Amino acid sequence: MNNHSVAIITFHLWINGNLNYGATLQAFALARVVAEMGFPVQLIDYIPEPLPANDIFRSVYRRIFRWKVSRRIPGAKRKGFEEFLRTHGYLSRNRYASLEALRANPPEADIYLAGSDQIWNTQIFHGELYRAYFLDFGDPKARISYASSFGSANNEKKYDVEIGNLLSEFSHLAVRESSGAEIVKRLLPGTQRVETVIDPTLLLEDYTPFVRSVDVQGCLLAYLFHPSETEVDALKKTARNLGLIPAVISDVSSAVFEGCRIIPCNSPAEWLGAFRGASAVVTNSFHGTVFSILFEKPFVSLLSDEQGVANRNTRVLNLASKLGVEPQLLNQYDPELWTGRLQAPINWETVRSLLIEERSRSKEYLVRALTELKN
Repeated sequence: MNNHSVAIITFHLWINGNLNYGATLQAFALARVVAEMGFPVQLIDYIPEPLPANDIFRSVYRRIFRWKVSRRIPGAKRKGFEEFLRTHGYLSRNRYASLEALRANPPEADIYLAGSDQIWNTQIFHGELYRAYFLDFGDPKARISYASSFGSANNEKKYDVEIGNLLSEFSHLAVRESSGAEIVKRLLPGTQRVETVIDPTLLLEDYTPFVRSVDVQGCLLAYLFHPSETEVDALKKTARNLGLIPAVISDVSSAVFEGCRIIPCNSPAEWLGAFRGASAVVTNSFHGTVFSILFEKPFVSLLSDEQGVANRNTRVLNLASKLGVEPQLLNQYDPELWTGRLQAPINWETVRSLLIEERSRSKEYLVRALTELKN
């Protein structure tokens, strides 16, 4: 085992008051891979509460935020996510709700690692800069990043100087998208030390030990953010064309889902089970696309011109380009087109070969970043 300990900060549970399967799984995967490399590792249990600038309203705002979370998320789902992380996720003993708390009692580690997902996307935080995700606390021997994301090339520029100063403290920088690499090069002129690497979920080769079986046999599974009637109608018609049962991952039943089987996944393990067990997948999610590929399912990944989702398109387009699955990306809600793409064979041997190359290159970066410490 390596003597250098690692503390990872990333989205691992909540994003703006919502539990997120992809966030939890990417955090878990990164911690798992670092541990498999022989490093003692912890996931910093940092869940910042969104706070207004005016201190007078902070206490009230905290209560409103917590009330909204407790009302929106079923108790079984909250428990399922937390149990998954406690069992598999290397969570730190302390939970932190602010940068001030992290600075007052920073996690003990030799290396701080800014993890993946859109932790550097200020748009997620309604235009605010959360400096904790840039490792602005503690005194480690090294600060590094792995697959951190700005979301899109259109990130706010008012923090350019501040972010540039924070990134200059990193010994190794790796982002998830090529657009993110361009942002780093703009913020740190002359730097040649930024790399692009794959999402941590793609680093793990076998999810079998972490899957809980879900009854979705014979289903065309949909995992959709903000599903519309148009999308669900196309899903049902496509399922009919393929002789499959339309199924939707959702916490609640809705008139929009009439005629579909509802699949409530109360933990990341069940969500994995739904993807592994489905006959085919339709999704507009980045991590939905990732696990469709990892479980080698016929899939369609939906792009959108809707305002605010350009960053999601960027992530999926980057992934599809690297693994050669661009034909599975569609921006039309046409059941006949969906049916054709789901029936068309995917050359999984080629995909596996490309993934092995990307995985090897990304792991090489991670090992190098974790071992080349500052003096």
